[in-house]
Amino acid sequence: MLSIIVTAYREPKTIKVAIDSIQKQISHEDEVLVICPDPETVKSVEELKNQYKNIILFKDERKGKPAALNIGLRHAKGEIIVLTDGDVFLESNAIPMLVKNLYLDKNIGAVCGHPISLNSKNTILGYWSHALTNILNNNRKLLSKQNRYIQCSGYLYAIRAGIVDSIPENSLADDAVISYKVHEAGYRIAYEEEALVKVKYPLNYYDWLKQKTRSTAGHTQAEIYKPEKNNRSFLGEIGQGGLSVILFATNPKEFFWSSLLLLARLHVWGLIFYKVKIKNEPLLKLWTPVESTK
Repeated sequence: MLSIIVTAYREPKTIKVAIDSIQKQISHEDEVLVICPDPETVKSVEELKNQYKNIILFKDERKGKPAALNIGLRHAKGEIIVLTDGDVFLESNAIPMLVKNLYLDKNIGAVCGHPISLNSKNTILGYWSHALTNILNNNRKLLSKQNRYIQCSGYLYAIRAGIVDSIPENSLADDAVISYKVHEAGYRIAYEEEALVKVKYPLNYYDWLKQKTRSTAGHTQAEIYKPEKNNRSFLGEIGQGGLSVILFATNPKEFFWSSLLLLARLHVWGLIFYKVKIKNEPLLKLWTPVESTK
């Protein structure tokens, strides 16, 4: 039995497509646990329950995604738990591709899916999304081949039930926290390149900055920051990450956009340093909704 946990917030339209893409590749015996706080999304899920009898809806108190995930983890009954979002769409066969890894190797505790961008590569922010997803794909493939530690993508991944029961509710990068907990439990994390998840990335710089500042800051939290565990770092991005961004470009316009992406990443790290190190703001204050991805 599989438990699919879908967290959503203000996604009444995308949740329908997301759940349809899930239902096409699971059985009626599997359960789909949807956790959301807003009435609009709740209404959409209630309508879907008339079509799919395996949907279980939980209305959370809008305490953030980690709290919503804890509700799902607490109620999940499956042997394998698949985690995804209400604003992404799974390519056909994505879930079976994830799950097969866990059945084939008992030493694997989690499997990371492969996010791909739905944004147009002909815009600067769309180009950035393609560049970053491509770099992450290549990096995860390399780490997997070398049998090294991999951090899962929160857009789509699967874990064995019982390894992670809950996460701190102040987690900014819940996927990184869960990945670290799986690793600390003695399991390996695999990467499944064929498990594709289609993602809409931010359409404006303000939203892009909010999203990246939040996720990047999450990797600096004490619960998961371990220098030996491939955590994101300012120096790492300047070095290998910066080179990968430049090499992704195929023409002068893309080279210019790649250069701007490096500056944007410096902006992200500068904001984190200023807000967290200088102003001593709590990390949870960086958690704000990103509207243009919905």
